[in-house]
Amino acid sequence: MALKELLGSDAPLEKVCSALLEYESKRKSSENIDSESKKTNLLEDEQDDIEPVWLQLATLKFIGNNRKLIPYKIAIKNPVIPSSSEACLIVKDPQRVYKDLVNEAGLSKVVTRVIGLSKLKAKWNSYEQKRQLRDQFDIFLADDRVIPMLPRILGKTFYQKSKVPVPVKISKGTAEQLKREVVSAYGATYFNSAPCSSFMIKCGHVSNTSTELAENVESILQFVSKHIVPDGAKGIASIHLKTSQSIAIPLWNNPNLKELIASSRKVVTKETASSKRKSDEESLPSQKKQKKVEVAKESKDSKQQNVSDKKQVTVKEVPKKLSVKNAAKTTNRDEDSKGKKAKASPKVSQSSLKANGTTAIKKVKAGKNKVKH
Repeated sequence: MALKELLGSDAPLEKVCSALLEYESKRKSSENIDSESKKTNLLEDEQDDIEPVWLQLATLKFIGNNRKLIPYKIAIKNPVIPSSSEACLIVKDPQRVYKDLVNEAGLSKVVTRVIGLSKLKAKWNSYEQKRQLRDQFDIFLADDRVIPMLPRILGKTFYQKSKVPVPVKISKGTAEQLKREVVSAYGATYFNSAPCSSFMIKCGHVSNTSTELAENVESILQFVSKHIVPDGAKGIASIHLKTSQSIAIPLWNNPNLKELIASSRKVVTKETASSKRKSDEESLPSQKKQKKVEVAKESKDSKQQNVSDKKQVTVKEVPKKLSVKNAAKTTNRDEDSKGKKAKASPKVSQSSLKANGTTAIKKVKAGKNKVKH
């Protein structure tokens, strides 16, 4: 599929690629470096030859909802991984079987190390050891059967630096299968997907020609519009090319960008309104149920309150209502008190009578004495 058919308009792809390569060559030549630094920076000159070129895309919607642990593998015509790059192969135990397969397939100069899972856990268990292993190799390959176990073993050290192991199928255990998978891994570029609306994919190096870069860009755009971007090519807002040292050179901008953004906003508002309505409708039964529960709880609380009030009333009235034993005791106590009063009252009457009698006798004697005189 041509780029015109994909994007709906002509895009000066080769012109942009050649302009970017020309910019990079001018940037290198414009750097004023003295002779001593040239001798010491020979390694940097080699690194400049493999300066990556990135295809930058902006989309109208977010791609994906979660970060994927397995990167997208995009086949391209011109490899972005240099043939001199060293690879590390992570395999199931025992690792000796796969070391022999690497030697049998003639890949010992490419796959320079084979590590089994048990050895990976035992020898590279600290953060510093994992970081050293990560920086030691350009690419990591892994048996697709152990891919689900690697995030827990390797940790964020690998996955945050885009050194995600590339899955290879070597379950047959043959040298032919291993060689085919390694060649396929070196002939592709990779994209670690995460929720975003702007991302970059490596499409080549400054050592490539403009034609090679254009071929890779076409392959990547076809794959991205088919497998990654929602709504396909219609969901792409803009395409740029850049290096780590250059500005982003525009390759294509969606001519209907304003209308698409406005329509996408309307769709988003409609979706949010419908989702809100749906959530409200779903929450109605739960709200009714909650109200019923609250009413039942209130009635239960009122019943408990009434019961507690009754208990308090009965507790206050219990002392007034005497039991049979207590009634018997109180009656005996009353009778005893009455008997004591009865006994005490006659004594008082006798003494008073005696006093009255003595006074009367005295009066009689006093009268007799008066008569005698």
